[in-house]
Amino acid sequence: MNSLAIITGHSQGLGKALAGLFLEKEDYEVLGISRKKSGLSHSKLKEVSLDLSDMSSVHQMLPDLFPKGDFDKIILVNNAGWIGPIIPLNKQNPKDIEAINAINFLSPTLLCRQFLVQYGGEKTEKLICNISSGLAYRAESGLTGYCSSKSALAMLTEVLALEDYKNCRFFSLAPGVVDTPMQDEIRAASPSDFPKLDRFKDLKYSGSLVSAEETARKVLFLLDHPDRFEGVVQDVRKFDLG
Repeated sequence: MNSLAIITGHSQGLGKALAGLFLEKEDYEVLGISRKKSGLSHSKLKEVSLDLSDMSSVHQMLPDLFPKGDFDKIILVNNAGWIGPIIPLNKQNPKDIEAINAINFLSPTLLCRQFLVQYGGEKTEKLICNISSGLAYRAESGLTGYCSSKSALAMLTEVLALEDYKNCRFFSLAPGVVDTPMQDEIRAASPSDFPKLDRFKDLKYSGSLVSAEETARKVLFLLDHPDRFEGVVQDVRKFDLG
């Protein structure tokens, strides 16, 4: 078998851990898309430097971004995300508002479209997994951009699942609270701008954050066994891997 995994935001955190697990499989090639290199070294890894907040670059690179080839299974994981400035909307820079929506929603939407255009007519097994968040369904003061953009991505995924794409599954996946650089950014917020700051600090200091590696193993289980999961919206905290 010859399969392909396309992972955005593969240079750190969950994306890097997931890319590493795919590279351990003999039958997978990995395309990693991030602003910077991951530090991973493997003959089956191709890395593309792309800033997903730069829509001009995304449009320019998109037509030739995905590999052509005879694959048995193709997976797209839209993992890249940005928490954005943790401040009320009236304090935000318009450029940051544009960037968070580009990274969390607009670029993933374009990547989904390119994936379906390029691979949609094939009999190949296909899967799109958009990494969402519990915050897509829960409003938090100070996280205007993150909550709303992740909510949009989750709804996009549910709509795609209703459309007629042959041999393609769609998942909107909440990864839970993962110990990644994003959590560092959250804990650095100002208490006056982010009322729930203490709660997120407690997650770290109480040991409640889950490692990127452990979460990646659960995500991989979903991607390897999609037929065991019903519906589009999934949460790794509810997975039963037994």
